Amino acid sequence: MRKIFFILIALCLWGIAHQNPKRLRNRVFLQNSASMCSESEGILMTKFVSFILTVFFMLTLFSIQSLTAIEIALEAELGEIQAPAQVLKDKDASRGEYIGVPEGGGSHNGWVDYEFEYPMNSTYWIAGKVIAADGGSDSFYVTFDGEDKGDVNGTNVWDTQQGPTWHWDMVMGRNLADPRPFELKKGKHILRIWMREDGTKLDCLFISTDRNAAPREPTDKDVKLQKAGKGARYVEPKLKLTSTWGAIKNTY
Repeated sequence: MRKIFFILIALCLWGIAHQNPKRLRNRVFLQNSASMCSESEGILMTKFVSFILTVFFMLTLFSIQSLTAIEIALEAELGEIQAPAQVLKDKDASRGEYIGVPEGGGSHNGWVDYEFEYPMNSTYWIAGKVIAADGGSDSFYVTFDGEDKGDVNGTNVWDTQQGPTWHWDMVMGRNLADPRPFELKKGKHILRIWMREDGTKLDCLFISTDRNAAPREPTDKDVKLQKAGKGARYVEPKLKLTSTWGAIKNTY
């Protein structure tokens, strides 16, 4: 609704700015000829007002995009899987399945790819629903578009918050920002989650252009979009932050 409201404002400003200058001048400046400025001054003033309103119109249009966020909610097990990563069962996981390498299955091998269209140039933030039982089972690598995972202690390492039950954790980069921003251009991209430590479990992924969006599990609609390779949904960002990335980070 907020977006519709701003679109209506923008259209009103456009209409006002592009009225017939003579009509606008007559309405505003020539109602009382004894007290108004000359006709030539009125024309200049009208052009100035038209310019200002046009600027406001353009700024309003640009602000409309900021009122629209992208959300992509993914089931981890629906990606393209490379062994030893595999689909495993857990009744407490979303839809009863998750991705991981069982304890003793080996570290630094296997991955899962998620390929789909990102609908606009933006900064994207990623959160994952994970279980990280201990310090030996609490990390992945995260890359885009064929980038190698890099050094075992490099910037692509996502050190997850430890916890024995499913919880949301924002993707960070070792020695980088926490959470880590990903600058992506409009178009198709491949997100790869590499297995770094066996025993680390990944249930869902949540990607958004709104840093303050509360991560959520995929709905039936999200799953349908994911299977079709169209994972993105447009939503209105929350202006009152009841659940922020920072709050989620501090919870676990």
